[in-house]
Amino acid sequence: MRSRELWLWLGGAFLTVALIFSGIAFALFTKEQNFSLYTSWQLIATWALIFVAFVSFLCAILGLPFRLRRQRFPNITIVSGVRAVMMQPKQLAPGFMINVQPQIFNLTITNNETDRTVSIMQAWLHARTKAESILRDEWTLLPENSIPSELGLGALLEFPVVLEPQTSKAGWLVFTLDEHILQELGDPFDRLIRLVDANSHQSGYFLAGAGIFRKGQWLTTTRIWPSVMREREAEPNSLWRRFASACRSWALRTRARLTRHRGDTTEPPS
Repeated sequence: MRSRELWLWLGGAFLTVALIFSGIAFALFTKEQNFSLYTSWQLIATWALIFVAFVSFLCAILGLPFRLRRQRFPNITIVSGVRAVMMQPKQLAPGFMINVQPQIFNLTITNNETDRTVSIMQAWLHARTKAESILRDEWTLLPENSIPSELGLGALLEFPVVLEPQTSKAGWLVFTLDEHILQELGDPFDRLIRLVDANSHQSGYFLAGAGIFRKGQWLTTTRIWPSVMREREAEPNSLWRRFASACRSWALRTRARLTRHRGDTTEPPS
């Protein structure tokens, strides 16, 4: 339900309660002789509810968002493309060169919300390290602020990425990994890109690779490494596989029992 509709429903509910209180106040006024109508709590509550209903209708007219609803990660779609680049030298200081490998992604982010503006505050690259690495379990990296001219790319994806409802924005995302860090990283497919929403302060994770990622379909709000997902799918004793195996066994037993019952009730040919 949209924010405008929520404000209208709320204003109508306040008006309905106000009518009930006003009816009670006037009924008591006609019934009791010493009843003070203007100082009764029923009439005071009526005027207060009418004022709150007016504010609700005003918020609906102005199109203000309904802040009482639970903030969540926005419904967005990400179309990601990958450009492969070989190792190349980079000058960090005069006379000091180091080999780096850019991780280049061409992202198109679409806001699927109908009444909510999306503001992507920042993007991060999460790469899982080797088990024997001297680094921590993962390596986190921010994107580059400028693109080297030798890459020949277009415009970078500038943060924050503000998207009005039903709009899209595209740009390049470049992460630079030097050769020393690359030696400590594990599977090159075991990497995630994290997008941080400025409104809900929640994060969305998707595979650092080519593909189409939608919320609930490879775009999750919890960080799960691709290798862990593959291990869970291949685990023979997983809860899902045990449940599926139990359902399959029950179906086979039921089918065999029905077949046996039909065979017993079939009359022999005369």
